[in-house]
Amino acid sequence: MTERYLICSICSGRKWASGLFDALRDMAQGKQTLCSKCGPNAHRLELIFPLALAPTARYKVVHAFLPKKPDTWRRGKSKIQFYPFLVLLESLNSRHRSVWLPYWHAVTNDGRTRMKYGQWAPLMWDQLFKSLVRQARAKGYTI
Repeated sequence: MTERYLICSICSGRKWASGLFDALRDMAQGKQTLCSKCGPNAHRLELIFPLALAPTARYKVVHAFLPKKPDTWRRGKSKIQFYPFLVLLESLNSRHRSVWLPYWHAVTNDGRTRMKYGQWAPLMWDQLFKSLVRQARAKGYTI
């Protein structure tokens, strides 16, 4: 499970970010959070990934991006909304940058919505991500 903390930019107070979706969405929308000591101000979001095949990774979120409108479809009686993020990270250990692509599905059925986290969100160095984008652009794609 990804650990996540909000760090106050004024007093450096640290608190658990209870909902990762909410924390990333708020960051993508430029919303400020409340510090119990300092009031509303900018917080830094730090993430700790306990990776299975690599050392534990510690990052600060540089920026998070979310589509303006989620992709939506129906499956039976359920309404599904897809929320993909592009999260730019900076390592707290080595200062290299990485890209993380987490996603959630909001499943609404009988007026109740459940958020389902996508388990297979890739995390990679930004150089790998840039290489993939360059290759796609070289083939004429405009991503």
